[in-house]
Amino acid sequence: MRFPVRIAALFIVCAAAPAAALRGQTLPDHHRFTSVLRAVVAGDRVDYVELTRNRVVLREYLEALGRVGPRSLDAADRDSRLAFWVNAYHACLLELVVAHYPIEQATRSRERVDANDQWPANSVQRIESAFTRPSCLVALADRSLDEIVHQILRPMGDPRIHFALNCAAIGCPALASVAYTAADLDRQLEAAVRRFVSDPRHFSAAASPQARVQVNRMLEWFADDFGGEAGVRRFLAGYVDQEVAALLLDAETHLEYRAHDWALNDVERGG
Repeated sequence: MRFPVRIAALFIVCAAAPAAALRGQTLPDHHRFTSVLRAVVAGDRVDYVELTRNRVVLREYLEALGRVGPRSLDAADRDSRLAFWVNAYHACLLELVVAHYPIEQATRSRERVDANDQWPANSVQRIESAFTRPSCLVALADRSLDEIVHQILRPMGDPRIHFALNCAAIGCPALASVAYTAADLDRQLEAAVRRFVSDPRHFSAAASPQARVQVNRMLEWFADDFGGEAGVRRFLAGYVDQEVAALLLDAETHLEYRAHDWALNDVERGG
């Protein structure tokens, strides 16, 4: 049976549409996550009480992340994939914290509290296997926070992610108030590094009485991603003024890693 030329062409286009749509499927829009972040991020803190009121929106965003197929991710460009996984990490982390909030009441067992005396009472570390347990559905698989960081993000080869990733603790780099996007990724990562080096809680330098630079301990944990301690020094030197850069690049300057504060990065509440 022969179709008129115009009808035959239309039939071919329609038949090809599902396959083309599948190949060109885009990753979720991150605007929903931005709306959550803008409502709860306050400087370097997070309003977890307010987050409980935004939990429905957060869960909708997580559901969208969970439905993404691996083929869609594989087909996306690198910046889209990196932004996707940075946002996924933070969305999963926020959901984990709010599911156990307030954390002090999440560890009522005497044995559990005694075993965690090293952590502040409200630390995310008091949530059992917080970073190692697969607890968040992303791209059709249950993921742990550690899997997202160590098996997905770090192998992508951009050490600037460490200045963007928050760990729900005061000692971590601040959580951004907007979601990461492919279009703005480079600018956002650069801003994260510059925010870090401008914060004396994460970075400080002094030439006397002894030349020393103090940095956040996470740079010791992830030094391999920078090429070791020398690489950490070179990397940071690119984001500070000439005098501080000279200190960093001087092998005689002592590089100190500060103790990590694992207290929850909750907003301060009166009373």
